[in-house]
Amino acid sequence: MVTEEVGQPRLSVGLKVLAVLEAVATGQPMGVTEVARRLKLPKSTVHRILEDLAAGGWVVPVDSRSAGHRRWSTTRRVVALGLSAAEGDGLMEMASHRLAALRDEVGETVHLVLHDGEGLFVALCMDSPQPVRTHVEIGAWSPLHATSSGIAFLATLPDNAVEDVLDKGLPRYTANTPVTREEVWNEVQRVRDRGFAVNPTGWWRPDVFAVAAAITDPDMAPVAAVTISAPASRFTEAKSADLGRRVRALADELTQGLRMQSGASERSLPSAETRV
Repeated sequence: MVTEEVGQPRLSVGLKVLAVLEAVATGQPMGVTEVARRLKLPKSTVHRILEDLAAGGWVVPVDSRSAGHRRWSTTRRVVALGLSAAEGDGLMEMASHRLAALRDEVGETVHLVLHDGEGLFVALCMDSPQPVRTHVEIGAWSPLHATSSGIAFLATLPDNAVEDVLDKGLPRYTANTPVTREEVWNEVQRVRDRGFAVNPTGWWRPDVFAVAAAITDPDMAPVAAVTISAPASRFTEAKSADLGRRVRALADELTQGLRMQSGASERSLPSAETRV
């Protein structure tokens, strides 16, 4: 995160704007005071930048507090930038029809989430055809510790990186959210043992259960996750195990696809001798 420290070169206006936008995107919703504290910028500067970003369609106030105490979130315009980057590595193209096929097989909502700073956001969603179903907005943000996709993501990280996430706090979103280090670590270990995460009780949204598996890049770093979500009333141990195996299989297929793409790209590069 870009900050202005005493004795350091002053940030340009452009870098300040980008830093404010990044802060909101990774911690939303956020107020002026929170952003100013994180970036070590004057509140007046942050307020002015947020108002300019709002005028440009990049952020929007998410509550009805007075102007001086608004909290802000990013708009789908920011999401579009992330989706464009994702399309660049081919993941979106590979995933689209595969997610639709999985949705048709299981009859539940299937979505692809991408990493977004300190959380995840929905990049693709294939809605269930059932009249009672979960609905996920494209661009919706979610925390790592309170979703099956986030726990699947954490399980692929080294332990010290998981600890770094836990150090940032574990807010409660529902009565069932894992909010202690022990609870999160237990879920992470379950994913490492069986290959997929299960949220049976609505950690992030009440009355929703979900299963997820992480997708990794050629360097084995997590970049996304495949998730199936459904009303909690349809949860059973047998169903979650079946759905878990299916998301794990699709996540592995997409992971392999990224590796093949990376290998093809490397083979297409000219050799060192050719470049000289």
